[in-house]
Amino acid sequence: MGKFLTTIGSWLGLVIGLDWLWRSLNIQDPPVVWAFTVVTFLAIGVLGLWLCALWRSILQQRIDDCAEAKKRLEQQILKNRQSSE
Repeated sequence: MGKFLTTIGSWLGLVIGLDWLWRSLNIQDPPVVWAFTVVTFLAIGVLGLWLCALWRSILQQRIDDCAEAKKRLEQQILKNRQSSE
């Protein structure tokens, strides 16, 4: 129920915000309002996809760095064991 209310609240906030934006820009014609709304949602979607791709790239780099550090550590441990024998 909480997620549902959060989603409804987010959509309501977005609609109210867009209504305020269109009124402040003095855009009253319904086709123009719809066009601006669609373009705004597309821009938000593209920005969201870009941010997700960027975040995935950052996380993948961290995973690769951790794997490399683990490999070096394992090699160092193996080298230390072999030298102590």
